[in-house]
Amino acid sequence: MFILDYLIHQVFSRLKIPFAFLYSKYNIPTKEAYPIIDLLIPLVEKDIPSIENCINSLKKYSVNPIRKIFVVSPESELIRNLCENLELYFINEDDILPVSKQNLISIIKDKTKIGWYIQQLIKLNSDTIIDLAENYLVLDADTIMLSTQFFLSKEETIIKFSDEFHILYRLTNAKILGFWNLKPKSFICHHMIFNKNHLVKLKAYIEEIHRINWVSVILLEAEKNYYMFSEYELYAQFLLKKSNIKYKIQYWFNKNSFLKEDNDISKVEERYQSVSYHNYKR
Repeated sequence: MFILDYLIHQVFSRLKIPFAFLYSKYNIPTKEAYPIIDLLIPLVEKDIPSIENCINSLKKYSVNPIRKIFVVSPESELIRNLCENLELYFINEDDILPVSKQNLISIIKDKTKIGWYIQQLIKLNSDTIIDLAENYLVLDADTIMLSTQFFLSKEETIIKFSDEFHILYRLTNAKILGFWNLKPKSFICHHMIFNKNHLVKLKAYIEEIHRINWVSVILLEAEKNYYMFSEYELYAQFLLKKSNIKYKIQYWFNKNSFLKEDNDISKVEERYQSVSYHNYKR
């Protein structure tokens, strides 16, 4: 099944180039007042070189005004100093994780996935951050915005969809959510607008249908599918199925890169709205 998932993902990833023209970039109403949001970035030391560009790009291109920027990180003097210099709010990830790292180490058999799950559980439990605004953008530290965009208006929430299709992610999320009629699109987009109230409802819903803690549900179901799971996918599928929010689904126009940052971003900014420089070492 893992090999099948990989092959399907490769096919969908390569389809985006010839068919991207089918999706149009959205127009932004200039007269509308857009809600203020906060920014939340999970960060580890390997991503320090990209974090300033990440933040500056969002400040430049986000139509939604940014109130506060929170960085969630393992204890690190380097990251604390960075936050002080850039006027960011530092949060120790141990204060947000819904389960201790020691428990994760004992539960997750594939130790290479522990850092990945820490990042995802941080995002899913971010509603517990008291000073965080009701609506906030969660942004991966290796992602840089390339064009003007908004994430939330007074009328609707923007939900981005991508080419990152994984059948195992869908199997895991279907078991967690208790329904199989998931939206066909993938919502793994390296950033997503979150609402505290909806996040609370998601976790309560999971616990109601499974009768155990939501963290245990995620870890148990993910283990059955090679630990393939996406927090962005889970949250978006729940919103689209179980909430009454007004939303607009839009293509992400993102370029994934596994190389070092390209100094000549102008080569891609006309075609894309963001670029992500991935390095999965934690």
